[in-house]
Amino acid sequence: MNSEHPLAMKMFPAYFPQQLVARARLLKLRRGEYLFGYGERIDSLHRIVEGQVSLVHVTPDGGELVLMRAGSGQFIAECSVCANEYTCEARADTDSLIASLAIADFDRWLIEDNGFARAWALDLARRLKEQFFRYERLSLRGARERILHFLYSEADPRGSLTLPGTVADWAAELGLTKETMYRALAALEDEGILKREGRQMMITRADLRCGACSPSRSDI
Repeated sequence: MNSEHPLAMKMFPAYFPQQLVARARLLKLRRGEYLFGYGERIDSLHRIVEGQVSLVHVTPDGGELVLMRAGSGQFIAECSVCANEYTCEARADTDSLIASLAIADFDRWLIEDNGFARAWALDLARRLKEQFFRYERLSLRGARERILHFLYSEADPRGSLTLPGTVADWAAELGLTKETMYRALAALEDEGILKREGRQMMITRADLRCGACSPSRSDI
């Protein structure tokens, strides 16, 4: 269901011109519904107002690889604004509310407002850096290495983080089966590297951090 709604005014970064945000519309998705599919024409910029949406790539053998998950306050597939067609699918993990802006309106403001264009470029660079870490994780061969990479790059300075979804969701994001994920987590707990309580994770031996497992932020 599409509709204009004042709630969308609050769901874009503060640097977005209010005249532009006022043109946003809201899309309601039920869990399992698609925001867009592979090969569809790109005509909107999307940001999650409520819920969670995953970018999914279907592999040649029919499997699925979760490229990223976006929750409240996050853009989804924002880099695609410079392309013509989507090369992945966006599926709602929960009932979700999406704020969307027409690409034509967005492009017009980028051209006419230098301050907005610069702020968008800086924000996009930050998000691309975060996405780089995700791709770097998927290039690692073992479950242990991917899990440690995630923990070291996403945890707060105390080594703590709360998963946004279930362990099964986390496994899909790391390209692992649930069984492999649980075995790897159990091994890390046995080694005293990780403490886990539900969705709460705590790195207990940060001294074991290594270059092969943690992202090289200084190289980006």
